[in-house]
Amino acid sequence: YGLDVETLLHESVHAATEHVLRQDPKTWTPQQAAAVDELKALWEAAKQDKSITLSEPATRSMSEFFAEALTEKTIQDQLRAKPWKMYNIRKPCRTV
Repeated sequence: YGLDVETLLHESVHAATEHVLRQDPKTWTPQQAAAVDELKALWEAAKQDKSITLSEPATRSMSEFFAEALTEKTIQDQLRAKPWKMYNIRKPCRTV
């Protein structure tokens, strides 16, 4: 088990996502709540789309999905090919 850049990024994204998701939603700003809603919608859409190759853990864990989506080129390419309309975020915001 060597440490490489991909593994470091994967685990960092996983930890950061878990950090936000484990917080009490009542403490989130409106922008953070909107971002979490958007990320959940993207995760749910990806799970339903059989043309997106997700690992079994990524279908059970939103943080695992985003860790894989931000570190694995195949998943990035598959997601990039899909249209996505931002439903919950109307302007750029700082989410973490």
